[in-house]
Amino acid sequence: MVKPHDEASNRQRLAAPERRRLIIEAAKQVFLTRGLAGARTKDIATAAGVNEALIYRHFDSKEEIFVAAVVEPLQTLVDAAIARAGHLATADGDLQYDNTRLFITELLQLMIDVVPLLGVVLFSEHEAGIQFYRTEIAPGLDAVTAEVEQRMPDWNHRDFQPRVVTTAGWGICLGIALDARFRGTDVDVDRTATEITDLIFEGLRPRPENSDA
Repeated sequence: MVKPHDEASNRQRLAAPERRRLIIEAAKQVFLTRGLAGARTKDIATAAGVNEALIYRHFDSKEEIFVAAVVEPLQTLVDAAIARAGHLATADGDLQYDNTRLFITELLQLMIDVVPLLGVVLFSEHEAGIQFYRTEIAPGLDAVTAEVEQRMPDWNHRDFQPRVVTTAGWGICLGIALDARFRGTDVDVDRTATEITDLIFEGLRPRPENSDA
């Protein structure tokens, strides 16, 4: 049986990259439970099983740890989702639906995966949240909006504002992810993505010519 102090000693002797990874993983859990303002490097050191001084061999500040543990992983996931927004660029109406459904599926899964980190990044520190939204999320919404605008002439729909629809789709996925997390329930991603896509396309279906709506 490995004694606690032996385990801690082993962690102290880890190679630098592995020790840094261990600190980052421990820090992520501390930030998720306490936020940026409430987390202390002492708490992170305890969670990682290292002494506090060792943390400062790898990071200059708590804020730098936060970037490595929370912001950068979230940036990676968001950037990957933005790159996949090219699925929307198709001239065929049926494929437009299929590709939108695929995008919504990926977006919904992303929101489910990152909603804890997203909450910490956006709301733990006001200025940091604004900065992350403007540099990471807003460009993603802009990219998807541009794809929608580009393909508007290629399928039959009523007049609509692409930015409103894009932002609404993102908000629906985020809301479902938040609801599931706080209720402690699972989401049927495929079925839910289909329902969201149907909601979007049915809502954008052209009005009958004799409709006054």
